[in-house]
Amino acid sequence: MAIEKVGVYRKWHGAVPIDRFGTPLPKIEWPRSRPFSWAVRWFGADGTRFSRSFKSRKEAERYAESKQAEVRVGKGDRVKRLNIWRDFPAIRKKAGVPKYSFHDLGTSDCTNLADAVPLHVVQELAGHSDIRTTRKHYVNVRDEQIESARRVLEDVMRS
Repeated sequence: MAIEKVGVYRKWHGAVPIDRFGTPLPKIEWPRSRPFSWAVRWFGADGTRFSRSFKSRKEAERYAESKQAEVRVGKGDRVKRLNIWRDFPAIRKKAGVPKYSFHDLGTSDCTNLADAVPLHVVQELAGHSDIRTTRKHYVNVRDEQIESARRVLEDVMRS
């Protein structure tokens, strides 16, 4: 997730302070009479807002600078696994992809990968402890693979 901008803000707590006549005080006078903490806020590339609170402005500025440094070197926050699971159906619909589960995506990925690399490599990348799981549930045999195998067998039988 790319971070677009990092900022340091006051995070106000409690009700808006009022003067002796019951009129809300202007915002310029809040720091003297309303408790607050410092917050670092940033937005992900998808528009999601993130925030972290600190007791002192110095702590918040130090954290914001480290966050901004991540942006400059291209790191940023990683997408959390939970967010992917939660957001996948909405992303799929927005992309116009027919009903397709997150599990189907993994199966498809493993099947495509199995065409190019050995099965034990697919197992490692999929995070399976047993290669039988990869073979049984994630690697599907395609029609063109069966056809190719038949041709190889025919060539062997002819020679």
